[in-house]
Amino acid sequence: MNQLQLNLDRDYFICVGNTEPHKGRFVHQYETDPDMLAWSLLQPGEMPWWVYFPQSDVSQDDRAQIALRMADGLGAKYMQLKTTDRFGKTWVIQGLENARSIASVPSIEHYVDRFKGKPAIIVSPGPSLSKNLAQLPALADRVVIIAGTHSLTALHSVGITPDITMAADPGKHAHRIVGDLKGLALAAMVRHDYFDLPCEQAFTFAGNGRADAWLYGGLKEDAALPTGGSVSCSALSMAMKMGCNPIILVGQDLALTDGKYYAAESEDGDRTVGALPDGSFHVLSDGKPTTQNQRGVVVPGYHGGQVATSQSFQAFLVWFTAMAEKNTEFRMVNATEGGAYIQGMEHIPLSSVEFGEPFDKSLTVDFDANKRWGMLRKHLQSMLRAMTPCEFHVSAALKMHEEIVNGTRANDDVKHHEEMLSKLTNSMPIFALYSQSEFIESQVASANGDPMGVRRMMHLLQRSIGFFRGPLVEAIG
Repeated sequence: MNQLQLNLDRDYFICVGNTEPHKGRFVHQYETDPDMLAWSLLQPGEMPWWVYFPQSDVSQDDRAQIALRMADGLGAKYMQLKTTDRFGKTWVIQGLENARSIASVPSIEHYVDRFKGKPAIIVSPGPSLSKNLAQLPALADRVVIIAGTHSLTALHSVGITPDITMAADPGKHAHRIVGDLKGLALAAMVRHDYFDLPCEQAFTFAGNGRADAWLYGGLKEDAALPTGGSVSCSALSMAMKMGCNPIILVGQDLALTDGKYYAAESEDGDRTVGALPDGSFHVLSDGKPTTQNQRGVVVPGYHGGQVATSQSFQAFLVWFTAMAEKNTEFRMVNATEGGAYIQGMEHIPLSSVEFGEPFDKSLTVDFDANKRWGMLRKHLQSMLRAMTPCEFHVSAALKMHEEIVNGTRANDDVKHHEEMLSKLTNSMPIFALYSQSEFIESQVASANGDPMGVRRMMHLLQRSIGFFRGPLVEAIG
């Protein structure tokens, strides 16, 4: 599944897998611009099985460059797929548990262009944050300070509460966070206790593409924030959606700077990196490993040369690069002063960035919580109702497939049920989150005429319906 195969002598790239489909069959994406092709691969969503890319006018040298961009994009996409496989069920369950709370606060859509033309600083907990942490208090009333929860300890050490604290990790509990917050931006799939944190204004966003954007369908809101898998990626997308310009990054090392994992002032600031003879590494706390061994890679450094990093940091770096190169209307400044070089961004010290006058950073908005819950509840009820016909068509299709195998029924007889299932499941992406890898493999096998692929898909649907029905009923109340 993770093997990259690029066929540079034909008119398409085979991206994943080892079965060459016929031209025009199961074309997941069609793109003529190599940069846009690489960009599209970075977005949350399904892992493409293959991508059609006409190359009639592409030179051999350009093909090599495209191959590198594709490799980066597919590497990032594969990291996303692994994350979705790991957390998919959790995302859906926690999103349903949060449904009423999501309706009770505004979403990011209420803040489009809220700070248009105003600067934002995104504070990450990388080792180099120590270099410019002390400069932030003097800038606090002239910028929107955005930070993930892992940066709070460092910011509190210099007397700063971020204007917006972001939480997007579905696995971490909120009890680690102390003190009152200003703005609190919550991914729809976080643990429910985050909604109980004291703050001036909470709001939500969809941080995993279709994995949680489906919740906002009933609210008729676009709450999606493109992300590369890190809360700092979501923070950049949020700053852009709010209209912030310029957007400055600090503490965004994306590298294992000076053998450290986090800034000394941040949560887990004692974590160090232990290099192993085979080129891999693990993260240490008090000299003891806290993670499994990870393969190390090297990337261009902020100050030139090469710096060591992890595969996950490299995937985030690819995403930041694509965002900077695609969104040139935003001035993006990497003021980390260490770590990796992010192509497409300016690289200057924080002290060299000019800031304007103080401005109002209130996040108060008008919205009708009762109306929002009514809309979202109706959306969830329609999903629950759709499960019954899904079960009917799955059972009928499976029975007919057995008869087809036994030679007592024609293939065409089952098409009606398969077409109905396709319509029903396309409107409910939660089914694919039950096990995205299995769904994709079953889809591809089915598209290539493998009857077992269809059967696997039917059984997956049965299991996912059984798994999600109870939580859906509880969410509706």
